[in-house]
Formats: sequence, C-alpha cells, structure tokens
Amino acid sequence: MMKKVLSLVISLLVMLSVSNEVFAFSAEGEMSSNERIRQVAIEFVEKEFSDFSDSNDVKSSVVDSKAEGLKKHMLDRKEIKAYKEKLIGRKLTLKSFKVLDEQLVPVNENTEDVLLKIQYNYWDGDLESKLIADYKIRVTRDNDDFYVYAAISNDLSDGTLFPENLTLEAKELPLDSQINSSAMNKERAFSMGNSSIDSAKDRFAEYIKSIEFEKELNDQSAIRPMSGRFAYFSSQQKANMRRYQDNYFNGFNSAYYNFTGRGGDCTNYASQILRAGGAPFKSSSSSSITGSNYWYYRSINERSSSWAGVNELRTFLVNNSSQGPVGYFSSTFGALDTGSIIQLKNDRGRYYHSVVVYKKGGDPWVTAHSSSYSGYFSSRWGGIDNVKIRIDGYYY
Repeated sequence: MMKKVLSLVISLLVMLSVSNEVFAFSAEGEMSSNERIRQVAIEFVEKEFSDFSDSNDVKSSVVDSKAEGLKKHMLDRKEIKAYKEKLIGRKLTLKSFKVLDEQLVPVNENTEDVLLKIQYNYWDGDLESKLIADYKIRVTRDNDDFYVYAAISNDLSDGTLFPENLTLEAKELPLDSQINSSAMNKERAFSMGNSSIDSAKDRFAEYIKSIEFEKELNDQSAIRPMSGRFAYFSSQQKANMRRYQDNYFNGFNSAYYNFTGRGGDCTNYASQILRAGGAPFKSSSSSSITGSNYWYYRSINERSSSWAGVNELRTFLVNNSSQGPVGYFSSTFGALDTGSIIQLKNDRGRYYHSVVVYKKGGDPWVTAHSSSYSGYFSSRWGGIDNVKIRIDGYYY
C-alpha cells in the first residue's frame, strides 16, 4: 500500500513539473511575442514614421503589404513636413528621443494596438524645442512575423493634417479611415485622402501669408491704456512666467489638479502661468465651482470654471474690469508678449485649446499642455484658426 501511495505521489510530482515547464514555456513565448510587437512599433515610429525620420520609403519590410491606407498616409506626412519646412524656412533636427510610456491593447487574436508616448528634444531651425507626442500603431501577426497595418499620431505632421488629433491621447486617436482605405484597391485608396493633404497645405500657406507682414512688433504705444488699479507685468514678472513654463510645460505642479483626461490640462496650465506672473485671484466665497465672473483655484471642487475652461477663461479675461488678469483681442501674433494666450478653434467654430506665449515674435515661442510642447507656434499649430488674447497685466 505504501509503495502505491509513493508511486502516485511521484507521478503527481512529475506531472506538475511537466505542467510547470509547459506553462513557463507558454508564458515565455507570450512575453517574447509582446516584446517583438513592441519593438516593431517603436522601430517603425523611430525610423520611418516620426517627424524626424529620414526614410522616404513606404515599402518598408515592417509595413503590411496590404496596408494601402497607411502607405498613403506616410506619403502625406512626408509631403506636409517638406511643405512646411519650405514655407517656414527651417529644418527639424533631432537631438534625442525617449519612450515615456507604452501599452499593448488586444484588438483580436492576431492584432494589437501599441499605444506610445514619446518625448522629442530637437532643433527647429535655431530654437531648441520639445514635444511629447502620442502614437497608435496597429500591429498584425502573420505566422511568426509582425507587420504594421495602420498608424496615427498627434505629432507635428499629423497635427497639421488632422488638427482634431492635437489634443487626443493615444487611445483616442482614430485609425478607421486608414483601415477602410486599406480594404480598397490601391488606386482607389491612394485617390482618397487627397482633400486632407490639399486642405492642410492651403491652410498653412494662408497662415504664412498672414504673418509675412507681422514679424516682430516692438511698438509699445500699441499697449492699450488701462484705467483704475491696474499693473502691467514687469520684466521680473515676465521672467517668472517664463521660469514657470521652463519648469512645468513638460510636467505638473502638484499644487494644482491635473485635468488630463478631464477635458485637457491646457487652460489649467495657462492660468497657472498668469498666477506665477503675479496676477491675483478674483475669488468667490463659494465652496463649489463658480462661473466665469471669477478666476481662482483652491481645489478641484473649489475654483472658478474660468481657471481650466477654454471658453470660460477667454470670457473672463476680455470682460474683467476689477481683480485679476485682463486681456483683449489682438489681430497680430507680434503684439503678444509673455503670458498672452492663443486659443485654437475647429471648423465647427468651437474653441478647444489654449497655448501660452513664452517669448514674443511674429512667430512666437509658445508652450502648452495636452500634449506638452515648447517651440514655435507655426510648427505645431500654423494654419489652424485661432483667437489671440493679449494680456499685459492685471487689476489689483
């Protein structure tokens, strides 16, 4: 009896050992597969898709042969980049890049979406610039090989082609048009989407024409005289706002709630910069969220809607006549100085993004959140409809 029990125990141990080996092999294989998918996606972005890729070949070994929508999109990206550089007269030169975040999202048994967040440090002409861009890369599996079937971003090129992508996170970026195009024959797929590249080029050309005559404006008489207890931003206060942008355009101040994922953090960031420049709160005693007649922040649940809302901040600034920062509409970029705000408007007339001037100029140096950027306005948002709010100081 004892021998039978011992024999049974040994058999069970052997079975468990084999089972564990199979499980370990399976897990190792899965990890290897995921790692390969990740590597394919990152190398594709780095070498062939990003704004800093030197490749002009859309017949890459990692691009799915059936991905006609992706091939057309890659050609459009290269065309709009070259077009922008020609009109602006500046070249992009990469200094470094770093993958900040990566996620794999299963689509089906043989397909994964790779979500990437990448930080780029680069020269835009003579200006050292920084950008955090999101990517959604669809990778398919064919036996033991992996191919890129579709790709989209909110970077410099895709932001110009599809302005609606600019404030989207990786998981929100749409791939449908590429996937639908790839389902067609090559000729039809390549004939579609021409309107996107053509309209993007038209928008950018009109933008360049509009700033040709603006250049740098230094005429201080253009400053609107203000009555009452009003203070113009001093040189030191402007320096404080620039220092704040240096510290937080690519990060978050823990003293304030991060609105990423709740409509975006761009206007919250803009308000923080004005506050760093010495603009006083216009507070309410309310313990809840108040309207655009006020401008203040105590917590996520005790603040004015104008603190983090695009439309509400604009409404407050141009109507304020007492405590807090005050602004007025300007027709030129060159009239905007440190702390002034540019708000973007989509083709449906909705304002959706706030950008803050770091240093004045006909093509101002700006910073923003959602997604993080520091560089020339034209490279990121040139050609997008906007309103310019000049902010020279505040009431106290």
